[in-house]
Amino acid sequence: LHHGITNILRLGDISVFDLSSRRIAAVIEVKTHSRSGDKLHINMSMISDEKEKLERITAAIEKMVALGDSSEGVPPSLDRWGQSRLRRQRNQIGESFSGFKADGNISLEDESKFERFADAFDLNPSARLSIHTLSQNHIVAHIHMFSESLSKRLFGELTSTDLEMLQDLIPYIQESVVRDSELNNLFFSTFHNPTSKGLIDQGSIPIFYWPLDLEIIHRLVFHETLVFTIYNPAPLLESLKQRGFEIEFSEDRYRVTKRLGENIIHISRLPFFFRLVAKDLSTENGVLDIIDAMLSPIESGKLGPDTGVSLRYFQMLGKKPA
Repeated sequence: LHHGITNILRLGDISVFDLSSRRIAAVIEVKTHSRSGDKLHINMSMISDEKEKLERITAAIEKMVALGDSSEGVPPSLDRWGQSRLRRQRNQIGESFSGFKADGNISLEDESKFERFADAFDLNPSARLSIHTLSQNHIVAHIHMFSESLSKRLFGELTSTDLEMLQDLIPYIQESVVRDSELNNLFFSTFHNPTSKGLIDQGSIPIFYWPLDLEIIHRLVFHETLVFTIYNPAPLLESLKQRGFEIEFSEDRYRVTKRLGENIIHISRLPFFFRLVAKDLSTENGVLDIIDAMLSPIESGKLGPDTGVSLRYFQMLGKKPA
């Protein structure tokens, strides 16, 4: 897979996908420079976590590519700047293979909102703006932009008229408020925004593979329909309170803690869990299952004080293996 045809793969130039294991077998970094005449020298560095995979890939490449005439001599090496850059890129790619080792794996099943998201998608809109709810506290707003140019759809800004239309969201937002709760808040995001640094979270499924009609994916990717999501995390936070957590919010940051004997459990980066609902279309119950699974070894005493639990999240589609 050539990384240049994507906007989500940054390390290396080519990924080699193993169809049997359904994992990346190696990442290839390619360097080229001109030689005399019409000759082009290609330097390929392959990084993998297994030597056997590299041997298989090398053999496959040799079958596909005609090797040059060895009589031309040893190809020129990269200059000092090129070698330094290649060394840095190799290290980054290597870390992507060996940077994380899990102490345990937990497989959880969740009912996603993909079907509700698809049902709410209007393929024949009669107005520029349409508003839908995936749940009482999860709202999606569609701005249909068929008449705009591709560059304006992808990188342009909303017009003042569009912003005025978004005021139609107010009744839906008011309906999403949890009464008698001090934890009401609004989390805004967009689906597949190429100008956003957080285009996709690690472990999330790229939108191209979502179980949606191809026409819907086309409209999302090319911004023929721009989708905003407005999520109120109050129900999720209230559920954490019921589990004994204390929640404070100040300066746009959450502090979520729970006393366990003489120790305190602290959940950091809470907005990540909000994104699982708002952008990955998970349910709040599914997110709570993840948090409960992380807390289990702590509350059971398997993990002692001053211990950090890191989560590496992988979203998968289909039924959980039996």
